[in-house]
Amino acid sequence: MSNEGQNESSHHDLYNAGIVMRRKVMGDDYVDRQLKQGASDFMSPMQELATEAAWGTIWTRPGLELKQRSLIVIALLASQGKEAEVRTAIQGVSIPLNGLLTGHIRGAVNNGATEIEIRETLLQTATYIVSISFNLLFLSLLPQPPSSPMASTAPLPGFFLCFAAMVLLIFVSVSVPTWNSVYFLRVGPSGSDQLRYGVFGFTGSSVRIGYDFTNDSLNTTILHNLTKTLILHPIAAALAGLAAIFGLLGFISRVGTIAMTFFSGLAALTTFVAWIIDMILFGIARTRYRNDGTPAQYGNANWLTLGAFVALLLGFCASACGIFGRYRRRRDVTY
Repeated sequence: MSNEGQNESSHHDLYNAGIVMRRKVMGDDYVDRQLKQGASDFMSPMQELATEAAWGTIWTRPGLELKQRSLIVIALLASQGKEAEVRTAIQGVSIPLNGLLTGHIRGAVNNGATEIEIRETLLQTATYIVSISFNLLFLSLLPQPPSSPMASTAPLPGFFLCFAAMVLLIFVSVSVPTWNSVYFLRVGPSGSDQLRYGVFGFTGSSVRIGYDFTNDSLNTTILHNLTKTLILHPIAAALAGLAAIFGLLGFISRVGTIAMTFFSGLAALTTFVAWIIDMILFGIARTRYRNDGTPAQYGNANWLTLGAFVALLLGFCASACGIFGRYRRRRDVTY
């Protein structure tokens, strides 16, 4: 016998077994009415599927008594809102006998279920339907906990650039005479006796705001006052630090990103002014020293300041773009 023939025979056996079980549980009148209503070309396959799958396969399985299966089906159908059929079926009110739940209640009686067992099944079902519904209702009325912001990556580029600029400006701020490796101008031939100028003084001097050069031709009021403006470097470092701090807050709040944009822009402007002053002040000093026959070269502090300005400018642009980044929120609600 071919596979197609075997499948057809298997379906036929399941259908016949299902019809027998269906009539046994639901009664001939109910089954005949259902088959008649489902006799159209469209509904006939559905009737066959229900008869084979439910009645021919599940209802014929061992493990549960038919009465137990009937009570399970009653509970499931009642939970779907068929309580009107339950009431009329139990009270004996005259209604069409083709109701699904009504038919299964009569089937439960046919399977040996008593009125008390059907009643207790419905009470058990109703208790859980009502309790679950009211639980969900009360939970929906409870005040929601405050929403916790989700971390956003929008301020990350701006934060990184502002932090890098802050580090560079700190290096410049602790230049000569504190840190001999960072300086704006190097005077003298190569060797240990070179004279180096920084933010708060020069080689061998004390730390102070504003100082005079060792070359008498540079000791003018204007140049002396210009050395005082070198204080702009630590000020710019502090502004860049504020921008970085607000950048950290920007990971959880858009306000932090807005503040980072403001302070990074202010720091970039301050750093740019400081760099212009550096190039003018130490450019004049380098020229004077060279005219007097003394070698003089720009130091690394000039380029560190320029690098900090570029980083802050890029950080400002990145922060401004980060303002429009996505800041999602989640609600931690537990049911």
